[in-house]
Amino acid sequence: MPALNLAVCWDIFYSLFNYIVKDNQQVTLITILSEWNLNDCAPGLSIDYYFYCCTPLPFSSFLRSSLPPSSPPKDYFGPSAGEEEGGDEGGRTGVLRREGGLLVLPSGNDRREERPPVSTYRPFLCLGSYLAGLIEGDGSINIPSTQRSSVGKLNYPSIQIVFQAKDFPLVAILCRLIGEGSISKKKQSAAYIYTINSLQGIVTLVQLINGKIRGGKHNKLNKLIDYINNKTSSSYGLQPRGLLRPGLILEKLPLDTSPLQNNGWLAGFIEADGCFQVRTSLTSKQRRLGISFELSQARITQQGYSTLEVMEMIASFLKISVNNIRGERKHPQYRIRTSSLRSNQILRDYLEKYPLYGSKLQDYKDWCQILSYFEMKTHYQNVDNICKIKSQMNQYRTVFLWDHLV
Repeated sequence: MPALNLAVCWDIFYSLFNYIVKDNQQVTLITILSEWNLNDCAPGLSIDYYFYCCTPLPFSSFLRSSLPPSSPPKDYFGPSAGEEEGGDEGGRTGVLRREGGLLVLPSGNDRREERPPVSTYRPFLCLGSYLAGLIEGDGSINIPSTQRSSVGKLNYPSIQIVFQAKDFPLVAILCRLIGEGSISKKKQSAAYIYTINSLQGIVTLVQLINGKIRGGKHNKLNKLIDYINNKTSSSYGLQPRGLLRPGLILEKLPLDTSPLQNNGWLAGFIEADGCFQVRTSLTSKQRRLGISFELSQARITQQGYSTLEVMEMIASFLKISVNNIRGERKHPQYRIRTSSLRSNQILRDYLEKYPLYGSKLQDYKDWCQILSYFEMKTHYQNVDNICKIKSQMNQYRTVFLWDHLV
């Protein structure tokens, strides 16, 4: 396999998955070991390598957590261990359950009344809303316009999420957790693409994010639900392989308009597009130190939807304003940036409740350490340490720890 940049390694990558690695010459089964160093084995750095998870992990026992079992958050991964969120509190769509590794909507007379005790394990906190934020930030929902291509091959819908190459352990765990999809190296780019195009995987993911989308991708999600409902009502095209109940109809839930602080959507959106910044201007006559968080979005998406409403929602939550940038360029953007101690504290309090899971988590932790100096008004006494921390953040980070996923 091709070599990885020797300056970069991942430490404490938990032994959770096997992968089938395919290229034009061979098919290889790789078991990822504890304390695995990607300097020794660099999966997927060639554009022809693909990673397929073998079996889905049990949703109720994926990752150990210190969360008290008696007080799970409202948007915990489903109403209780082994159940998934599905519909409003009135139960119009019922509680989702797993059948053969797939989330399934019960019929009207098949709703579970009793709930087992909440497990002391949890997967990702608020997985559905977190994934919705990821998809709205760096994902796409693709629906074929024709049933077959010009050469007669069936066209399939897909949901794709793009991750930076350094976030490979995160996307690998998400792939294993959902139990469907493939991970491929993006051509000529330091990025991976997680793709789900099987009916089982798409239905599972749709059920997770349905009702949790806040922006323009809600329209694409509704079109995908229409596509799924048409397919599950017939035997033509995508095959459910016995895992879906015949006649399954997915309800198109409305946009999520709940307060941002109520679920993990913003954490997923930040995972995709947010940046934690530190300013150290020490060469001028007046030294200046500062920290901020920045998030930018194209004003108009490729599908023609404005991002202003979503950006204003985030800005209002953080007590800041939306700025127009790059107005003279081909692709103008909206940007939000925290500048006050209060707005930075609001963001920190939110991310302590709904955490990040990718490599950006370490940048966030370093950012929080510097924020604590500003809170104690000791930042100028800690200039050297702040400069040292900054020199290892963002694009300068070379070592990535993944023990938070263990």
